[in-house]
Amino acid sequence: MRSFSSLFRQIGCIFFRLAVNKLVSPDGWVDDTMQIGRVGMFNIIKHNWSNWSLKEYGNVLNDFKRRGVDDAEALPNYHYRDDATLMWNAIHKYVSAVVNSFYGKINILAIPMLKHH
Repeated sequence: MRSFSSLFRQIGCIFFRLAVNKLVSPDGWVDDTMQIGRVGMFNIIKHNWSNWSLKEYGNVLNDFKRRGVDDAEALPNYHYRDDATLMWNAIHKYVSAVVNSFYGKINILAIPMLKHH
């Protein structure tokens, strides 16, 4: 098994610095483009953080099911759902192929770094 964790940590640090310096800093992109500004955005995040789950909200298919808009026959012509499902499936197929080529068929949740605490 190859280890890319240090590379991912370095990339994560770069993106974090970019986000802090350019997006959410005072007078940054969020303050310039969003009416609620960064303070309002952080208040919304703080309010909803304890109820947020990657499995429920980070998966568009689960989100559609949770909101009751997953059935194409019951709700036809919901283009966001239809297009997002096609994209989700394509991305899932690609990412699965890449991950499996590096790690094989292992239980991803068994990797401590990837567990949600």
